[in-house]
Amino acid sequence: MEMPTKKQNSGDDFGFSDLSDEVFHRILNFIEMRDVARLSVVSKRCRELCISNPRLYLSNISSKSGGPRFNSYVDRFMALRCVHGVKTERFVLRWSFEGSVDQDEEYRVETWLQNAVNLGGVTEVRLKFFLPGPQHFALPLCVLRCNSLTFLNIDGGNTLLKLPSAPPYFATKLQRLHLHHVGIKNDFNLGELLSCFMSLKVLKLDNICGMKGMTITNSSIEILSITSVDRQLCDVEIQQLHKLYDLKLVWIPKSSSRTSLKISAPNLQRFQWAGITVDDYSMRDSADLLHAIIQLPAHSRGNHNLVKILQSVQKARHLELYDCFVEVKNSMPSREFPFKMGYWQSQNFIFTHQLKKVVVQLFDTENEIELIKYLLTNAQELELMLILYTSPVSSDIITELRKLKKPSTNLSLHSIIR
Repeated sequence: MEMPTKKQNSGDDFGFSDLSDEVFHRILNFIEMRDVARLSVVSKRCRELCISNPRLYLSNISSKSGGPRFNSYVDRFMALRCVHGVKTERFVLRWSFEGSVDQDEEYRVETWLQNAVNLGGVTEVRLKFFLPGPQHFALPLCVLRCNSLTFLNIDGGNTLLKLPSAPPYFATKLQRLHLHHVGIKNDFNLGELLSCFMSLKVLKLDNICGMKGMTITNSSIEILSITSVDRQLCDVEIQQLHKLYDLKLVWIPKSSSRTSLKISAPNLQRFQWAGITVDDYSMRDSADLLHAIIQLPAHSRGNHNLVKILQSVQKARHLELYDCFVEVKNSMPSREFPFKMGYWQSQNFIFTHQLKKVVVQLFDTENEIELIKYLLTNAQELELMLILYTSPVSSDIITELRKLKKPSTNLSLHSIIR
């Protein structure tokens, strides 16, 4: 296709000839495909620019889009792009198969995706699917083998995604991979597939379901986020990730299953874990850990690992603990044993001597007051302690705490407004 080199006002393009190609293409990014179809018949230049847009957005989510007629138009549109060798830099596809009367619709969508990828030059692909019932969508192998692709985002809408197996020569320049609301067969080795992306730096797995175990060994990953509400996932292994510096894990597995979490990331700098404790926990010492956030409820199982968890993050310069207390009972089952000063001193936490700022929110006053006393007494570098409370704190307790604080420490109490 010959692209116009001069702005020629044909008199019937309503002033679009006054716009540069880049501005015209930017406008196209904000309108739906059905409106692109209408715009393409305004003038020859509009038609050429609609077809030559390097950023392509296809969707039938709108109530006015979709159906065999609309699908046929997209077929012709994509075919014209292929004929004229138009390369797609950014491809966004949001497609619903629910209520479809087009039996070939899935095949059409796969063909559009292949056409966008096979011409080369695409750096970003964003896919979102809505499929009814037990149907699954098979991701074309050409997407994962695209050498120019650096960012792939797939939102399956809780659809079972059929991923291609990874042959030995499978390697691309993919740097960022995001999978959201995707179902994966339990017998599929996701870790093996991920290890084929030798340039992968950012991996985000959000609401991935169907797998009982997950092992990630890709040594190029720098940022890893696993946030899942799928209770089938029981075992997570993050092994030999030497470049990993940011790890986020939100995980609540089945209470009836035995669970394990094993982490080997010696250069980890930020670690965030929310959910429940696990039965088997191990984490290699991360000397560079700067920020750790641990949010584990006191009533969760695997409480015997709590000390091990705290010890694994004790070198963190900034440590946030939420509801991170276990219940220890004495010989009388009906009576709970509170955490007195002696308990905390017996743990020999290294981070205590490095603390400079502490924020404590009071829930169970007795146990938390004992922890505050321990910190005021043993945190040699402590500069500020902020105590947040919802119920009034007695003046006797406040007086006792102020006696324990060092002259260099600022002790401040603030009420939380509900």
